[in-house]
Amino acid sequence: MKRIISALCALCIFSATAFALSAPHFSGYTGILGTITNSNEDTDFAPDFRAEGFFAGQFDFGGKFLARTELYVKTDNILDDSLFNDTNATFRVKELSFTYRLDSYMVSHFFNFFLGNYEPIGSDLFLQRQFGIQSTTSHIMESWNGIAGATIYPLYGIGGAYVLRAEEPLAFGLYAFANKADEQNNITTDNILNIDLRFACAYSNFALDISAGLAFPQESQIAETGQDVVLLIRTEKLHAGLTMLLGNKYSNSLFFQFGFTDMDLNPSSNGATDFSAKKIYLFIEPRFSLPLCTLAVSLFSLPGTSVQDMLYLADQGSDEKTLKNRSTLGLALTASTERFYIGNVNIGLGVHFIAAFRDRNFKDLIDSPSTIMDWTRDIYLTPFVSIPVGGGAIKASFTVNASEFGDNWRAAFRGTLGYRTQI
Repeated sequence: MKRIISALCALCIFSATAFALSAPHFSGYTGILGTITNSNEDTDFAPDFRAEGFFAGQFDFGGKFLARTELYVKTDNILDDSLFNDTNATFRVKELSFTYRLDSYMVSHFFNFFLGNYEPIGSDLFLQRQFGIQSTTSHIMESWNGIAGATIYPLYGIGGAYVLRAEEPLAFGLYAFANKADEQNNITTDNILNIDLRFACAYSNFALDISAGLAFPQESQIAETGQDVVLLIRTEKLHAGLTMLLGNKYSNSLFFQFGFTDMDLNPSSNGATDFSAKKIYLFIEPRFSLPLCTLAVSLFSLPGTSVQDMLYLADQGSDEKTLKNRSTLGLALTASTERFYIGNVNIGLGVHFIAAFRDRNFKDLIDSPSTIMDWTRDIYLTPFVSIPVGGGAIKASFTVNASEFGDNWRAAFRGTLGYRTQI
């Protein structure tokens, strides 16, 4: 991996010289967030404080050549031993990409090479980069897990992409990339080849980003006999995602997302397709623009792998090994405003009311709606605020989980404080 990164950096320098590009312009985003709770395993006061942060930077060589990187770090409980002792942390290079832009009559061509998670499906990152629009993501999907935030499924691995953007706000993309199998979920394939197609558009009152693709798990050995082979593909798995906004940020609108992953196209011996509703991503949010605030009503059924990146919906009772087997069904009501002034300071504030049913999905609701009151649930009340400071914003929230009140009532509270800025 170090050799690949070194070679790519050399290629970047060579390309800048070969194409006689202008001096680079740098821009980026960075953010850091601290979260404090009380340990779920302790009925006494045992604070659990964790931090996470990201850095995303871009070098723009005259609009012709772009080099991007994104880094992410997350700590364990900083107070577990002592504030002044070493703390375990995870570090990840989330994106390293290079893009060459070629303009022709009425269209622009983008040739991309990337490592990591590149413009994933379900994020509005592709729409922002191609059309320069403001974020369309829901407030309850806020994430500090990098600039892409929570996603339907990642375009993760090593590969390339070609994007054609027309003079009209339309874009078409073709992605080809390979990634490793997930050993934690008992997948024994060596590599997975992915081919994806994408279409996006952005108008004043309509935005759409839709993608679909196939994953081809490759094996180098026949598991039944142990015989080595050059290439063996037993199945193809379909994944797809759609993000749509009807209306705009300043009017009544409808935000909708749908997607799924790992739909095996080769049915089992009994003719049934191995596919679970837990892998379906469904989010519907009508937004109402009122004189004093915006009111959003959210209905969702989300896979555990997507929920875990969301600040306000993360399942505190799961770990990375069980995320693929979990899902969350829920309802949320959000009231927010970005037009609250104190003097000349424009403050954003709001409140979330969230009911989340863990290990449930929309199929459970369809099959047995009368039992919903018997399901395990979390009831959250979360006021939040955003205060502009020094070119960025301080963001804070305080969550009360009404379902946690009992013997361990201290675990019902969670506070966050973070700072995010453009650099």
